[in-house]
Amino acid sequence: MVEPVLECPYCHKEIKLTESLSAPLIEATRQGFESKLAEKDTEVARREAAVRDEERKLAEAQRSIGKQISEGIRREHEALRPRN
Repeated sequence: MVEPVLECPYCHKEIKLTESLSAPLIEATRQGFESKLAEKDTEVARREAAVRDEERKLAEAQRSIGKQISEGIRREHEALRPRN
């Protein structure tokens, strides 16, 4: 197996990337990805909560409109009923 090699940006020497050298780089990269993933998860959860809140508000508004319509129909029905 061929070991990966990095080139120094200053002296342009090749540096073999052994496990002892690569472990901190891999760990830092992993932590960076995990941090970004956690941020995205938090953002998704925030958006989902906002959508649920909007759905709840919409359902309440629909119930309110339904009650208003039912009440209006009931009043019109009573107004049209002949009085004895």
